[in-house]
Amino acid sequence: MSETPVEARVRFATSDEQQDVLDACMDAFGDEAVLCWVVPRAQDREAMAREMFSARLMAALKARQVIVAVVADHKIAGVAIVRHEAEKHDTPVEAQSTIQHSDELSKRFAYVARTADQARPRNAHILIDSIAVRGRSRGRGIGTMLIEYCIELADHLAEPLFLMASTSGSVRLYKRHGFQEQGDSIALPDDGPHLQPMWRGMP
Repeated sequence: MSETPVEARVRFATSDEQQDVLDACMDAFGDEAVLCWVVPRAQDREAMAREMFSARLMAALKARQVIVAVVADHKIAGVAIVRHEAEKHDTPVEAQSTIQHSDELSKRFAYVARTADQARPRNAHILIDSIAVRGRSRGRGIGTMLIEYCIELADHLAEPLFLMASTSGSVRLYKRHGFQEQGDSIALPDDGPHLQPMWRGMP
């Protein structure tokens, strides 16, 4: 049974909220399917996630790519990370990376990034890189608010939306908001989650 819907203000986060946003991400993404595959040991997950995401999150904040849902006590209840993806050209994905990954976790992280890049459509679009809601706020409409904000943003910019859903529940949620499955799901190795590319065209 869903809990009572909560009131929240959805807006872009600012750079001076870096620590609050990072803390919210660690809580919200701690049990996310892909992160659990990248960092299988639960006791290592938060420390590794902070290390992997801190610099990327700060860059996303500066670029105004982080959307937050803020509830009445001024706490961040959910986070979405979005960015504009320009039209793809013919440069192979493998040729774009010269980073040498020294351990298994870095290799898994790079594998997910490469897989997502290969699945993205060639035409320009708004990418919903991730959406997550903190545990105590789940089932109260926060995820829907974030999705609707992303849709309003894309419609205002006259751009389609693309994302990779990592659970069957999220696939159902996105379908309720006009997204359609784009091709077959992609299974990560070693019994990892299935990533389902999903697309929402312009109105």
